[in-house]
Order: sequence, then C-alpha cells, then structure tokens
Amino acid sequence: MGQVISVVSQKGGVGKTTTVINLASCLAEKKRVLIVDLDSQGNATLDMGLMPTKLDAEKKTIIYALIGTKPLQDMILLDNPAIIPAGQSLVSVELPSTNVLREKLKPLLTEYDYILIDCAPTLTRTTAAALNASDYVLVPIDLDIKSFAGIGQLFATIAEVKQRGNPSLSIIGVLPTRYQKRHKHDQAMLERLKKILESRYKVFTPIPETTNVKKASRASQPLIRFMPRARGVKEYYDLAEYIVNHGK
Repeated sequence: MGQVISVVSQKGGVGKTTTVINLASCLAEKKRVLIVDLDSQGNATLDMGLMPTKLDAEKKTIIYALIGTKPLQDMILLDNPAIIPAGQSLVSVELPSTNVLREKLKPLLTEYDYILIDCAPTLTRTTAAALNASDYVLVPIDLDIKSFAGIGQLFATIAEVKQRGNPSLSIIGVLPTRYQKRHKHDQAMLERLKKILESRYKVFTPIPETTNVKKASRASQPLIRFMPRARGVKEYYDLAEYIVNHGK
C-alpha cells in the first residue's frame, strides 16, 4: 500500500512546493509517485509544466473530483511523477467533508508507492482534509522568526486531526529551508530550531538557499533535473532516502 505524505506549512514562501516537486522527482527514480496539488495557487501544477487556468476551465482539476462523482484517477496527468492538478476553483468551493480526499485516494494506494500532497499555506478545511488522508506530515520551515511563531499552531492542528479522525497520523520530520550557512542569523535560528524540536521530531539537514530554484521553476523542471549538481540536490536525495527507509 502506498504512503500518503502531506507537505504542510502555515506560512508561504518556505519552499513547500519546491520540496514537493523535488522530493517527488527523487522518489520517482525508483518508486511510483503521485503529486496531489491541493493549493489553489496551483504552483505544483505550474512547476510540472501545466496550466491551472486552462485545466480549471476544462474541469480537469482536483476540486471537480472532490465535489462530484468523478474518480481522482480521471484527473491524473503525466507519468512519474504524475500529478492531480489544482487551480483557483479550489478557493470558491467548500469541501463536502474533511474525509472526502481520504475516500477518493483509497483506490490509488495500490497504484502508487508515494502520494505527496502539496497543501495551501493556510490551516483551512482543505488542509484538514489532506491531514485526514495522510500517513505522515512533512513540515518545511524557513529560518525566520515568523515561521517559529506559527509552527505551534500547525502542530496543534495536526494533533487535533490525529485525535479526532486519523490516529495513525505522525510527523515524519521538520525540513529547514532557504538556509544560508554563512549568515550568523540562519546558524543561530537553526540551532534554536533543533533545541526546540529535536527531542520530539526529526530535523532534516537544511535545504540551502539558491537562485537556481527560481530558474528551474521558470523552466518547469525540478531542481534535481534542471541542475543536478546545484546546491540542495544532495539534500533532497537524502530526504528521499530517509523516507524510503522510514517506511520499511
């Protein structure tokens, strides 16, 4: 059975979608992987070379499966990693329940080894639906005081979902992102993060800040394909290896 991992942050700009795209691409070298775009901005969809507005107009985005009778299989595009796209239509429609995604994903669990959900950077009903459908949560966090301030609320939301409807849900780890090793501020914040969280959660090796991420995004490619020797590529592969071994 496949594992479902939600990538969740309560703050935008932390490299959440970049993490999803690159982690999925690393895993896809040996496993079958599906990306579920659950962010109305559709950034994961864009980064995979697809157009959210066009797919929305054709009713080929995730919301039309979640609120209707269409199976999620009908929305899958590309091969490996495959993706279920999202668009602005996700904003204007209320999900019928926070269990709908879990039920819709069940037939896909035998087709994919990993299903990665790219959540919106807000703790909404849609995010709750993703957490209800997941086995694990990966939490990207940039080394900014605002991220630290909100992470407690995110952990509380995860705990609430675990208590109310998904008792097997767990945090697979926290991923520091946009790390600048030469900056004393980042060094200090990383140590602070480890001090606060490392006794309870895995804190992964930080993903370094690099302008090549934006270049890769403009080229609709993951960084690991666009520039295989770029800073950050090794860290994404190490993250993928940990996740594969964690599931054994």
